[in-house]
Amino acid sequence: AVAAVCFVLLFHVNINTDMSKYLPNDSNMRAGLEILHDEFGDMAEMGGNDIRVMFKDLSEEEKLDNMADLRKLENVNSVIEQENGSRTLYELGVSSAIDQVALGAEISEKFQKVEAVETSQDGAAAEPSMMIGGIILLLVILLIMCRSWLEPVLFLTSTGLALLINIGTNALLPSVSVTTNSIVAVLQLVLSMDYSIILLNHFRQDRAKTDDSQLAMQRAIQRAFRPILGSATTTIVGLLMLIFMKLKIGADLSIVLSKGVLCSLICNFTVLPSLILKF
Repeated sequence: AVAAVCFVLLFHVNINTDMSKYLPNDSNMRAGLEILHDEFGDMAEMGGNDIRVMFKDLSEEEKLDNMADLRKLENVNSVIEQENGSRTLYELGVSSAIDQVALGAEISEKFQKVEAVETSQDGAAAEPSMMIGGIILLLVILLIMCRSWLEPVLFLTSTGLALLINIGTNALLPSVSVTTNSIVAVLQLVLSMDYSIILLNHFRQDRAKTDDSQLAMQRAIQRAFRPILGSATTTIVGLLMLIFMKLKIGADLSIVLSKGVLCSLICNFTVLPSLILKF
């Protein structure tokens, strides 16, 4: 029932794609972006394949040189110059397939007097193939190591419900970064899969001593509870330390992943035992 509610909430999660909001308050880049917005307009005025680069105190010769050098960059299709007082803004039209964040970093290193670089592409979201590839790799390893082909299915079902609940409850947060949203699935699987393996191993040991599977599961839960709880607690505490990172993306990632480990812990002692006994 909780998972069903969280499935509906999935479509109401506020995903923030503006990674500049996670920069420290005293960051020079953050200050530069604020000036850029104040003097040259909001990000909404940018096209889908634009990069904006702002310079300060350029001479006329430097402006011409920058224009020429920016046009020479690979995958840059057009360059438009704007001026406002001592600041000069170049709007670069780039190919849709390139990594804008990487190109922006290259421009920051290559050119002098760069005050701010802003992209229209977040560049932080992991490709879907990474998540799918991670799950497939995990499934292959489990199929090789487990005694039954059904065990990985039970593990992924239990952890999948925990993941659904975790992502759905993100709708209760003000926003979640696109980075966190794109990697939470793989990280939650990695951080909590061992809980399922520990519980099943204890059940198998106790099942060999009695014909009563219900009793064997009760004993397995009692024996596995403390080590799994200890493991989950140290993981959650370690993740919560990210809240104190100067870069605010740490706090965003910390809250979501800590909540995910807690959801996995609960499902491991409720959903998984029921599935094991059922199958």
